[in-house]
Amino acid sequence: MTMKSHWQMIDSGSRVIANTPEQLWEQAKMYFEWCDKHPLTAKRTLTSGKTQGDKVEVEFVRPYTVKGFCIHANISERYLNDIVQSNQKDSEMFLIMERILYIIHTQNVEGAMVDMYNPIM
Repeated sequence: MTMKSHWQMIDSGSRVIANTPEQLWEQAKMYFEWCDKHPLTAKRTLTSGKTQGDKVEVEFVRPYTVKGFCIHANISERYLNDIVQSNQKDSEMFLIMERILYIIHTQNVEGAMVDMYNPIM
């Protein structure tokens, strides 16, 4: 079974724009679950041992990204920024968006700290 790319999975056009706090949070959970269930893969050449020169497929944890979330939630980054930069810091929409951004940031930082991701990124 071939795994679809993220954009292919959501390209059906049936996604509802996440324009309520509940929809935004549900879309975020779906995005995080999708990333967790679909690691990235890459071919690597073995550099030592009896199998030196053989190519193997290696799995990598798929990092959460803001742009990936926006694609998944059918929102623009500008829409996201409008929520974050609004003067309604105690609104439910702001609090949900802040939580989502914290989760994305934390997953990226923790992955870099344990050498799963390149810390330069």
